[in-house]
Amino acid sequence: MKILVNEDISLITEIFESKDWLRISTEFSSNSSNSLIGAIEVPTDKGDLSIQIEVLQDFPLDQIRFFCKDIHGYDHQMPNGEFCLLAAPSKNLTDRLELELEKLFLWIQRYYVMGERDRRFEYYHFSRNNTSTLVFEEDSSKPSVKSKFGKFQYSSLTTVPAVSDDNFTWIATTLGGRSCRWSESFKKLLKERYTGIWILLDKHPVIQGRQAILSWQQLLRIISPEQSKFIYDERLRVSTSSGIKGGFYLAVGYNIPSDLDSEIHWENIFVSLSDFPFTPVKEQGQYFPEDLGYPVNWSYTSNASFERVFGRGQLPSSLCNSNILVIGAGAIGSNLIDLLVRGGIRNLEIYDGDTVEPGNISRGRFSFIETGRPKVESVYYQSIVLNPYLSLKVNLALKAIRKENSQYPSIKEKLCTYDYIFDCSTDKYLSIMLDEMQLPGKVINLSISNEANQMAVITGFGNIHTTKSNFYDRIGSGQQVEPFFVAQGCWHPTFKASMADISLLTSYALSIISLQIRNDLDIKSFSIDRSVSSSHSLSYSVQYHV
Repeated sequence: MKILVNEDISLITEIFESKDWLRISTEFSSNSSNSLIGAIEVPTDKGDLSIQIEVLQDFPLDQIRFFCKDIHGYDHQMPNGEFCLLAAPSKNLTDRLELELEKLFLWIQRYYVMGERDRRFEYYHFSRNNTSTLVFEEDSSKPSVKSKFGKFQYSSLTTVPAVSDDNFTWIATTLGGRSCRWSESFKKLLKERYTGIWILLDKHPVIQGRQAILSWQQLLRIISPEQSKFIYDERLRVSTSSGIKGGFYLAVGYNIPSDLDSEIHWENIFVSLSDFPFTPVKEQGQYFPEDLGYPVNWSYTSNASFERVFGRGQLPSSLCNSNILVIGAGAIGSNLIDLLVRGGIRNLEIYDGDTVEPGNISRGRFSFIETGRPKVESVYYQSIVLNPYLSLKVNLALKAIRKENSQYPSIKEKLCTYDYIFDCSTDKYLSIMLDEMQLPGKVINLSISNEANQMAVITGFGNIHTTKSNFYDRIGSGQQVEPFFVAQGCWHPTFKASMADISLLTSYALSIISLQIRNDLDIKSFSIDRSVSSSHSLSYSVQYHV
């Protein structure tokens, strides 16, 4: 069924005809996909541009596409010749088309006629026939590469069966003769180790401008004889430990500009043994590779440097680089740990002695199939798969003991190593012990009232337990809400609150703490109070006098 009707075609044609900087060379008509296709000519000082146009049937909610296959390698131009214009959205056909044409005109003037290049480096668009992905980490602070070729190690990052043999995600553990800077905690998850070959190019893998290399004939022109000889000599040995049927991976590196200096970017190629792309030839004692006419089988890569993973959502760097302890991995603790880990912290230790129970699922970061599993085990795995830079240790419960206990000095010595201690437990005696120890790090106690009407964030030096007790005595007077009991018998009651309320209050509390840290302010105690208006709308306020 046609969605773009004759009136739309007439309107689109009329708008194109109103532009004095172009002329329609092929009238618009519908194709088998119910899109409109046509073409225009654009005169420029560098000659006429012939641009093909496809208007998808759901335009203006869908795309209009502009292709020019006569030129290649310009900024914001795809390998198939399509321009990436990124016009502002509009639900009105006329407005959307006007915006797209304005962007097209600007692209032609800036990038084609004037030959401008964007200040920020734009990755090249390769024609990728292999859907696997190699994850690596590079930034300007990484040590430089000492040689031009070698072998690299990688593991599988794919935890579910792949759709096809070439649809895997791999993660490099060494590359360019250097170890990747994943944490030891993360690397323990990586079981298999596979081998590939890497080379470092002196030139970018492009033909001209931004037009990426397509064939081995083109690639061999910028690979040194020593590099191609190493690839050929090692091909059989590497393929036996590549983890891939019938071939191996070749990681191709080249230097690109970065915000601070420069860094290496890696592209990845699948090299088939049955269709090996070149053969060695010797003439007058000199070796050189003879191309056999194959295309380059590029696959995908992704740079997972710390800044790229966490830069857009990172917590204050001073917090991320601190030594952090979280006591209690229950409702508040598991939510806090999730926020800290996603915020890019690097060093974390967790204490909790409980196991996952079915009732924990509704408000903690646990799944039903983890019932009976120690909470620290569950949180450990969740955290490591979120943050490959996280060094994580987990322990069973930290118990309160008296000063006279022989273990007291060693426990205090260990607790003195943390910059921040987040106490999310409900153990009042542990809170008393932490107060008595008067630790040099910042101790922050987080707790929540019944029905999630308040979250208390208490910090101090030797007085946290008293301040917290006074706060709950004050807000508890007059409350008629019955606490929640897990079961019949001699059980302690627990607070009642939904996951939505707990995660909201915990997120809000961490945002306030982060703001204070980012601005080099002392972390003050505060409470977050929830109120419901007569119109049933929620509001939250922060009180600093607790």
